[in-house]
Amino acid sequence: MDRGEMVEPERLSQRILPAYAIQDLLYARLRLMRAFDRGARTRLPRLAAKAQAAFDCWMENQEENTQPQDVNRCRAKFEKAMVRIERALFGGEPIQTAMTVETPSATGAESSRWLCQSPPTEILFKTNQATLTPKARHTLEAFIQKAKGNALPILVSAHADRAGPEAYNLTLSKRRLHTVIKALEKGGIPQDRLLEARAYGELCPKVMTPDGVHKAKNRRVELRFACRPSAPCGS
Repeated sequence: MDRGEMVEPERLSQRILPAYAIQDLLYARLRLMRAFDRGARTRLPRLAAKAQAAFDCWMENQEENTQPQDVNRCRAKFEKAMVRIERALFGGEPIQTAMTVETPSATGAESSRWLCQSPPTEILFKTNQATLTPKARHTLEAFIQKAKGNALPILVSAHADRAGPEAYNLTLSKRRLHTVIKALEKGGIPQDRLLEARAYGELCPKVMTPDGVHKAKNRRVELRFACRPSAPCGS
C-alpha cells in the first residue's frame, strides 16, 4: 500500500521492453488484475503480494534484458503464485482473452526481421468504436488496392488510446483488429497474407498522453507491407 491506497502493478507502457516479451507480460498483468478484481488482495494477501512482487521483478529484469536466468526466475515465481491464486479464486479457470492473432509460421522474433521502415497506413477509429468510418473505409480500400499490386506479406497492429481501463482497451483493440482483418478478406486479401496481426491495447500509443486521455491518433490500426531488410520495400 501507498498512503493507505493499493498500488497497482506497473503498466507496461512505463518501461521499454523487447517486443517479443510484451505479449506474455501483458497477459500476465491481465491475470494479476483479474485476480485483484476478484479480491485476491484481501482474501489471499500474502500470495497476492508475492505475485505482484514477482511480476515487478519480471518486468524490471525484462527491461534490462541482460540476465535471462533472472527473467526466468521472476517469471517462475509469478507463475507459481498465480496458479495458487487462480485455483483458489477461479478453480484454475484460465483468463479468456486471446492476445494475438498470428499466422502459424509467424512469431514475434520472425516478424521483427521482416519489418520495413516505410510509414504505415493508419485506419483511425472513433472513441469506443470498432466500426469503420467512411474515411477509414476509403483509406483501407486504397491499401487493399495497393496490396493487390504486390505479393508482400502484411503486418497489422491494433491500438487504443488511454481513455479507459487497460483490459477494456486491449479488448477494444482486438475488436478493431478483427474489423480490419474481416475488411481485408472481403476486399480480396486472404489471411495467409498476414505475417502478423496483433492487438496491443493502450500499450503502444503513437502520441504519449497521461492515463485517461482521449487521443484520436492513438485509436488506430496500422497496416504495413513487410519485406526482408535486404529487399526494397514500396512506400
